[in-house]
Amino acid sequence: MQLKYLVLPLVFVLSACATSQVTMNELDACLSGYSAQIESDYVLPYQSGDAFLVGQGNCTYGSHEIDTSQAYAYDFDMPIGTELVASRDGEVMRVVERFAENNQTPGQENYIVIQHADSSVSGYYHLTQEGALVAEGDRVYQGDLIALSGNTGDSSQPHLHFEVAECEDCQTLPVNFSNAGYHAKGLIEGEAYLAD
Repeated sequence: MQLKYLVLPLVFVLSACATSQVTMNELDACLSGYSAQIESDYVLPYQSGDAFLVGQGNCTYGSHEIDTSQAYAYDFDMPIGTELVASRDGEVMRVVERFAENNQTPGQENYIVIQHADSSVSGYYHLTQEGALVAEGDRVYQGDLIALSGNTGDSSQPHLHFEVAECEDCQTLPVNFSNAGYHAKGLIEGEAYLAD
């Protein structure tokens, strides 16, 4: 009778290890597509001298899961009204800023989308109401002040959701930032990064 109780936990442990191994393989695959940080065209989307915690990183449980269009997005925890900058040069394609703060309604987030020279885009989401400091068609340069962060749309706390994608509403792309501490495979969830 004691042997039966020993076998059951062993089977559970072995199956748990097999599941973890698959998860680690998937995670390794998801985190393998970054270019060298030194070659990055992007800077952190907030002002030099500021530091913020990555509340959710790439390929992580939640809204940035592996094999989803948001796998390579970042959530930076920051107070409402934090000044945001253009992460890369480009033209402002889309500005939405009409939604009220703390609405917690999917699809009712304020945001800016900027298109870059290679046709990729960067998106800045959950901005505060009337928090856009640029207009559609404006040309912006890396480091220009573009918006104020907020807590609009499907958001549980004030933060900036930042992403780079092939096009608006396309698959997100892995990106490193030239002005942050070393991070070969993207910023690490739970760590704060200073914009140098």
